[in-house]
Order: sequence, then C-alpha cells, then structure tokens
Amino acid sequence: MRLIGEGEAAKMVALAAADAERITKTGLATAETIARQAEASGGAHNQLTRQIVERLAEALEKSGVDIVPRIQIASGVNDAGGGPLAALIGMMLSQKGEELLAERAKPVGPAGPAAPPEPVA
Repeated sequence: MRLIGEGEAAKMVALAAADAERITKTGLATAETIARQAEASGGAHNQLTRQIVERLAEALEKSGVDIVPRIQIASGVNDAGGGPLAALIGMMLSQKGEELLAERAKPVGPAGPAAPPEPVA
C-alpha cells in the first residue's frame, strides 16, 4: 500500500512540475512575442503612442465631435483684416441683416408685403 501511495505522490509531483514548466515556457514565449512586436513598431514608447492615438481616434469617432471647425476665422496679412473680433462683428451684422430682410418680406395685413421705408433726410 505504501508503494502505491509513493507512486501516486511521485506522479503528482511530476505532473505539477511538467505543468509549471509548460506555464513558464508559455509566459516566456508570450513575453518574447510582445518584445519583438514592440521592437518592430519602433520600441515601447512608439507602441504606447500608437495605442493612445488609436484609442483617441475611436473615442472621437464614437462621440461625433467635429475635428475641423465648421466656421473658420481668418485675418489678412499682419492682421490687416481686423482679426477675429472684426470677423465676429461681421458675422453678427450679417445675421441681423438677414433678420431685417426676412421681416420686410413678411406680409402685413391684407394689403400684402410692407412698403419699403421712406428714406430719412
């Protein structure tokens, strides 16, 4: 009986050692693969940068945020065009002008569209 117990114990020790060796070899192979991938892509720093950029691009894609602005404010050479403040004022005046034109085009009463205002002397 004692021999059978010792045999079973030796079998378990051998199986555990083989399993530990398999796990070690798998881990080392995985680490070597990761190191080679990092080296092939320009090193660990470049790999990290690439992963960050990929995740940022995925987040922007999911969020629907515009990367390129819909309105661009540009000024002339050496700011001769007035700069961003002049562009903002021009945009506001344009919107106000459109509102005034829309008001004048509305019909007033049964007579139809309103007559243009008299010039002020």
